[in-house]
Amino acid sequence: MYLTLLLALLLVTSCETRRERSRGEMTSKHRVKNLPPADSLQPAVCSNPVYCTPYGSMPWDITVAAHERMVGAAMKQAFGNDLGTIWETYLHRKYVPGTIYTGEKVRTLVDVTESIKSVSSSLITTNIEDQFRGDPTALDHNRRAVDTASFNAMRYIKCHPEQFPSFHTSPQTMDDPIRFKRRSSGVRGSRDEDKESSQAVPQQTSPARTHEGPWFEFEFDKLLFDYDDAIPDKPSGYVDMNFGGMDNTLYHAPSNLAGGVGGSDYGDDLRFFGGHLHCTKSMSVNDQPSVLCRSRVMLHVFDAIDFCPGQCGTGAEQLLTIAFSRLEASGLAYDIPLYVEVWMPVIEVNTILWEMSAEQCQSLFPSELHANELEGSLVVQTSFNSEDHERAAQAIINHRNEAKIYSAQGTIETIAEMLSE
Repeated sequence: MYLTLLLALLLVTSCETRRERSRGEMTSKHRVKNLPPADSLQPAVCSNPVYCTPYGSMPWDITVAAHERMVGAAMKQAFGNDLGTIWETYLHRKYVPGTIYTGEKVRTLVDVTESIKSVSSSLITTNIEDQFRGDPTALDHNRRAVDTASFNAMRYIKCHPEQFPSFHTSPQTMDDPIRFKRRSSGVRGSRDEDKESSQAVPQQTSPARTHEGPWFEFEFDKLLFDYDDAIPDKPSGYVDMNFGGMDNTLYHAPSNLAGGVGGSDYGDDLRFFGGHLHCTKSMSVNDQPSVLCRSRVMLHVFDAIDFCPGQCGTGAEQLLTIAFSRLEASGLAYDIPLYVEVWMPVIEVNTILWEMSAEQCQSLFPSELHANELEGSLVVQTSFNSEDHERAAQAIINHRNEAKIYSAQGTIETIAEMLSE
């Protein structure tokens, strides 16, 4: 009943808007609006030519009342309170002094100030954090990043024997040594540099049978200097992570709020793996000298609710992105910065020690990479934050089961139609 009345009210307001326009009355409702500069709305990638173009002479007061009070409330009906509240906030923000961001552009996490974080802190709920923590794309990147970091930790240990005397053992050898060059989702080095990664040698890992000796702590991001999906112009640890792998991307928080890596008035979108990797000497089940590593990784996501410039998305997503991009281009909605920090599941990797030549070690590692010996009591346990990870897995199940957007398709279409009048 509530939704029916809401849509009826919205329809009445839309009709009133058209009536005012047809009368051509120049009243206080036709106020001069603060429009974003045209060059700030491009490039817009969309087959629909009206994407990121401002509306015409819509009466300001009526438009504000319609999309703030009714469209915002309808968004909660469609997406639920967590996501709906963020979209409602986006619709309340206007392109006006005091709201327009004029600070330094964000290029790395160091640039994300407390004032920026404060805008999103009240909007990011535990449920939203859990959906980021349990997102399939984030979990896949976490697995591959830990895999890469563990491999590079093994190489660093082999190349710096003076720092790791406990690892001095007879090295394993190969008739055809791995070049340790290519790396892609479990691939470790190519025997022939001209071959594709599909022909590369699989990572040489084996489960640990025992481990002994001191633990060492590496800064996790420093070990990702050659990660496959690293951002070229950023320090190591920044990755190209596109949230969009769920069946229902409109309702899934990471896809809905973040999506791919782009930018906004606040600066660059960021996905960063921080934290540490804890490693110790081990023996594999085949009695091969190995390095056992455990991850303690935090994923940082900085993004913004922002359409212009940008892409309009899939056909289903364009039901809203077209209309909202035009509101943004008309100064009737404005960017919301979003900052999410979540601990990722602990992953344990046991990598067999292979011989590294002086040539292979030369200039391989960044100068800031180093390791510190760690007290045993501080070593991360595989159960670290296990309750959060279990809750995250349940959040994904709940997301799949709820999928409110499917039952709200008619509502979304009606909103889009009214906004395009």
